[in-house]
Amino acid sequence: MESKESSFERLTDDVLMKIVSFVAFKDMPSLRCTSKRLNSICGQQLLSRSVLVNEGFFDFKQQCYLYENGIFNKEMKIRLTYAKMLNLLKKTLPNVRSLALVAVDGLFDENVHIIGEYLPNLQNLFIFEKNDHLKDSGLSRLFPKCPNLQRVWIHGIGLDGSCFKSLSKITYFSYMPYYNSFIETIDLTMLVSSLQTLRIHSKNHFSFPKHFLPHCDHLKSLSIPIFDETQFATILNNISVVGRVSKLGVAIHFQLESELLQTLLPNHAIKNLSFKFLSFVSTENIGELLQRFPNVEHLCLKLKRPGNHSRNEVVDINQLLSIISNVQRLQTLELCVRKEHNAKSLRINTLLSLLNIERLRDLQIGYLWAEEVNEIIACVQDYYSQRSDKRVKISLIIGDKATVFVPSANIAFNLIDRISRHGYYASQCALSVAISFV
Repeated sequence: MESKESSFERLTDDVLMKIVSFVAFKDMPSLRCTSKRLNSICGQQLLSRSVLVNEGFFDFKQQCYLYENGIFNKEMKIRLTYAKMLNLLKKTLPNVRSLALVAVDGLFDENVHIIGEYLPNLQNLFIFEKNDHLKDSGLSRLFPKCPNLQRVWIHGIGLDGSCFKSLSKITYFSYMPYYNSFIETIDLTMLVSSLQTLRIHSKNHFSFPKHFLPHCDHLKSLSIPIFDETQFATILNNISVVGRVSKLGVAIHFQLESELLQTLLPNHAIKNLSFKFLSFVSTENIGELLQRFPNVEHLCLKLKRPGNHSRNEVVDINQLLSIISNVQRLQTLELCVRKEHNAKSLRINTLLSLLNIERLRDLQIGYLWAEEVNEIIACVQDYYSQRSDKRVKISLIIGDKATVFVPSANIAFNLIDRISRHGYYASQCALSVAISFV
């Protein structure tokens, strides 16, 4: 019998290179010490690596933004000061195309441009700065050195937009101002020629630039916060008139009234729609709002109400689901409602009305009580024993510590459970149960 060592030695360099490509940065030094050949293979593999994440400070929300698009990888993560990282880029990782800097110690407005000197072919850049150390001036020196940038995330930095002169080719831009920033708007006009996706995240008052949408010929996806009624009607009607945007996400920071909804134009171009309500909204007004988007295929609704609220401000989840079931083109639904002690439980027949939507293939509902989840699992099991032609993936989010009864192994679907901290309410642990019907 051949020894393990001789079998290993018979592997070609190409095969070893492929194996080493799955090794995380933190494990690479140990692997390089095992043999001269592996040391050489690891060195070659590092030269070919194109993704690097330098995380100096853990921030849950930034983690969600960073890894949601599939460009960055947790296995490519390090934690180094800015000076040590630059040395690593120069000597070991000169071919990085996607770089994420998350609150990196030693990164300042005066030295951020050095990244471009070491990585002139950079295509994707994610920067989060929790201390507001970066300004337009530093980024204005960086961006001209990276002419191939396509996707840019600038989070935690207060900008006025003067640094965008050299970003005329980017297709994706995500911006989150510094949490204590007094800048209420940002000049995006220099991005209009190529921008396809724009995402703005802000909890403070932010005014979306006027006259931006009509001149943005390639914009397909837009996600923004809106803080007042006037902006809400103006922006949504502009989107409807322009007719280019097919994916829309809006965080609504004011109480939505029926009179305002009556001024909205219908929008037939939106296929992917997301609304996050941060003030109370009635079930009827949600229904009236959805009527303005008759061709929606992917719908996400998140309801969160800060502060005190009365009993008549509790959203009836059953009525809401009944309204949503009238969206005939619906394929995927994500619904998160913060239910209070006086809220009504989810009725099973209401859920079944959703499952009867012919095109529906993906359903996520939260937050539910444990008894609701157990009842839903039992009911859905019975439903699919009668509807073997139907295929839907269901995710149920529980908002408290609870026991979920896992069905027996001989049922008509696979149950996959995973415990995670749900991104919408980051302060509250949630159990997510994903049910895939086969």
